[in-house]
Amino acid sequence: MHTKTNGQETSSEKKVLDNSQQRFAGGFLDRFSILPTSTMASAAFREKLPFALYVGSLIINVLALALPLALLQIYDRIIPNEALDTLSILMGGLVIALLIDGVFKAARAHLVAWHAARMEHKLNVAAVDCILQTPASALEEQEAGAVMDQINAVQTLREFEGGQSRLLILDLPFVLMFLGLVWVIGGPIVAVPIIMFGLLAIATLITGKAQRAVLKDRAQLDDRRYSFVIETLTGIHSIKAMSMEPQMQRRYDRLLASAAEVSYRTISLGGVAQAFGNSFSSLT
Repeated sequence: MHTKTNGQETSSEKKVLDNSQQRFAGGFLDRFSILPTSTMASAAFREKLPFALYVGSLIINVLALALPLALLQIYDRIIPNEALDTLSILMGGLVIALLIDGVFKAARAHLVAWHAARMEHKLNVAAVDCILQTPASALEEQEAGAVMDQINAVQTLREFEGGQSRLLILDLPFVLMFLGLVWVIGGPIVAVPIIMFGLLAIATLITGKAQRAVLKDRAQLDDRRYSFVIETLTGIHSIKAMSMEPQMQRRYDRLLASAAEVSYRTISLGGVAQAFGNSFSSLT
């Protein structure tokens, strides 16, 4: 009976340990495939953007048509007919539209920042809860640098949720509206921006795939570097006692050399992507 009880306890402990390992090592905050497993983190990711953001994006993109339509009216009607009174009214309406556009953009930026800050708070709470609820034996199997890197990934998420990339995703569906306007005004000319969008999408897919591979290598090197620094600080007395400073310095130099190479590749790919984007903006 005693043996059976011990076996049951051992099996139960093993089950708890396996679940904790899956919860922690399986990717609470994986840098590239973010699949939070705790209840709070899952709730944070399921939280939708405020409906006001979608309404604001719609109004902003509609108001963005004010300037090109005003220029079209000026060249097609006002200048040939010398209609100065109409020009004054048109300019007044354009100024009002631009002011409203600025107000809505500021309000949208505020809402996005609030949403990102709220998500960051919930994920940080969930991250600490995940660590505290994980058995020590499971934590010991993880490198300290990897744990720190996973926690720091919350900041990366917050920067994305509150940055220009998030706003770009909100505005992306309205590209169809602009293409429709070009088609109504210019007819076959709409093929030009469509082709440009296609070329940009292909270039983005190619550079994005390369960037994901480079960022994965960089994350692994950062994990090793963080772990090295933490281990060095933890065992600094032993390092001093055994005069191992030169060996530790050479080891860190090798880590930095590898990190510098990966950083160069990351910056190069980022520059290529930015160059494609700038060229696209100039052509359109």
